[in-house]
Amino acid sequence: MKALILGFLLVSCSAHAQVILNEIDVLRPFDSSDGDGFGFALDADDGRLLIGAPWASDIGAVYVFERDSQVSWVETARLAPSDPQQDDLFGFSVALDGDRAIIGAPGDDGEYDDDGAAYVFEFTSGKWIETGRLISDPDDFNYWFGWDVALDANRCLLFGLTATDAFSFNGTDWERDELSIFYFANAGSVALDGDFGVVGETGNLNIPGSANFLENNEGSWMLGQNVSVNADPFGDDAFGFASDIQGDEALVGAYRDTVYSFTRLNGVWVQRSRIGAPIGPNQAFGLALDLDLPWALIGAPDWGSGQNVGEVYVLKLLETEWTHLAALGGSDAGVGHHFGISVTLSGADGFVGAPQRAHYASIPSSGGPGAVYIFDLSEVGVANEPRPDILLEVRLSGAYPNPFNPSTTIAYALPEAGPIRLEVFDTLGRVVRILIDEERAAGEHSVSFDASGLASGAYLYRLTSPAGSVVRTMVLLK
Repeated sequence: MKALILGFLLVSCSAHAQVILNEIDVLRPFDSSDGDGFGFALDADDGRLLIGAPWASDIGAVYVFERDSQVSWVETARLAPSDPQQDDLFGFSVALDGDRAIIGAPGDDGEYDDDGAAYVFEFTSGKWIETGRLISDPDDFNYWFGWDVALDANRCLLFGLTATDAFSFNGTDWERDELSIFYFANAGSVALDGDFGVVGETGNLNIPGSANFLENNEGSWMLGQNVSVNADPFGDDAFGFASDIQGDEALVGAYRDTVYSFTRLNGVWVQRSRIGAPIGPNQAFGLALDLDLPWALIGAPDWGSGQNVGEVYVLKLLETEWTHLAALGGSDAGVGHHFGISVTLSGADGFVGAPQRAHYASIPSSGGPGAVYIFDLSEVGVANEPRPDILLEVRLSGAYPNPFNPSTTIAYALPEAGPIRLEVFDTLGRVVRILIDEERAAGEHSVSFDASGLASGAYLYRLTSPAGSVVRTMVLLK
């Protein structure tokens, strides 16, 4: 195990990309005004794009763009909170998954000034409807809750400058999940993919930044690892300001010009590589990033000889190394635009925000309304290659539903083909059902378990394969 981990440490990224791509389109809202910050936050999913403009109308707004039949991107909605207040910063962060969106408003005033909140919107019957407002635990003081948001299906993670909370949707309402409250010294980020998440905290003064890797076990979030890097023990590298996770891979940005790559081996997150800024320091390389394996976008909004013009880099994971493929630049990018302060990937489309303001954490006093640039990344092969299978160990997901009556579905994934055995035990260790005892191909699978005839209570289920053995618990309630 030690040799395996060491083999992944400190693999350098390749040299600066020689290919430079320009945009194929530039998006601006119909009702834009100087200082709106349009493009400060982005997320895209399957032909739909959310764009945050947190200073629009002194409240904030989020714009929805969709790809039409002509393969153009058109504005289809403008979202606003149902209880608007001045300086809400609605749209400071956004997350999109299918027909659901979560929008951070860290300036929202609740019990205290700037408590912050996050709003849930659902697309139903042809329009977007606000369906929920999420706030931090009232028993724990928070500040700027909604600074960052992450969404995956019926789960979300919400970051505040003093704590992070988790919620899940039960089919009717959003419920707060069990999650240890993390307290932060400065700022950070959240990312979420299935049963795994990461919370980045940048640290401050004598507190170094770190990445907190989370795992959801049957509805409860647990802190698996707290990982720090030794680049700057005083936290000045801003490690944790940006993060993303997908499967067994994660990227964590330290926007003093470094991004760290992590991979999950035998249940342990280890550093795969250290990705340095392509052209020298002071670019804010790593302030924004997005992961869509095997591809990644990394923003450097301060690029440009100290003029904050901005540039974005396209990288690809080749075996164990992240390799620079191209640089993205706006054809009309100028001083102070901060091109690359936000980035997102969706298929072969790359989106880059340029909110045209002086500093990421202060209200702009001048500058344009902002814009979002669209890039066709098929020129560097993004559309031509399928997502790689990077599963390195057997994975057994929690049964769903759980508790259940009388049937549930058990999902699992195998890194390689081979014989497997999936058994169900009672609490005395007796085998009550053998669900699978045969060869299975590599990849993701699921099996139904009908517990008719069994008594109510807790049961264990164990998956045994050449790649390892995993045990989980489920509860039958009749």
